[in-house]
Amino acid sequence: MNITKNKDSKNDAFLQAEIESQLEQFTGTTTYYRKSFLFPNFVLTDGTLYLAEVCKAYWLLNLIASFQEHEDIKNNPYLQRGTQFWELEVKDSKGLLTCECDEEKTVIKQRIDDTDFPLQKIRIWVGKTEILGSLVSVAFLPSEY
Repeated sequence: MNITKNKDSKNDAFLQAEIESQLEQFTGTTTYYRKSFLFPNFVLTDGTLYLAEVCKAYWLLNLIASFQEHEDIKNNPYLQRGTQFWELEVKDSKGLLTCECDEEKTVIKQRIDDTDFPLQKIRIWVGKTEILGSLVSVAFLPSEY
């Protein structure tokens, strides 16, 4: 599917609905993808790879990957063993990326001054799993849980 961003707000709403509909189709994953040499222990699922490609959002996943070394995540036993709940909210080409842990406690907030991300909101979860003997962080869509 070829989706391009258009400045018309009616088309933007259609584009957003189309992308969201496609993202809801992802349940589970067939493959894990290493897409960044900078973050070899951070992998994507079918759904997050689709998100990165269609929304041109590799930057978003690299940003989440970079936060895996942040002291608020690295030193939090729950976030190292459990699930991290990331959310990007976009309004007027500005974004706010947050990471929450148990009981909706926000541990990371990152403002994004300018973005053309086509969705108003996206949730990405990150959890740990073992792949070929190595513990890796997996970024996945909530529907893939």
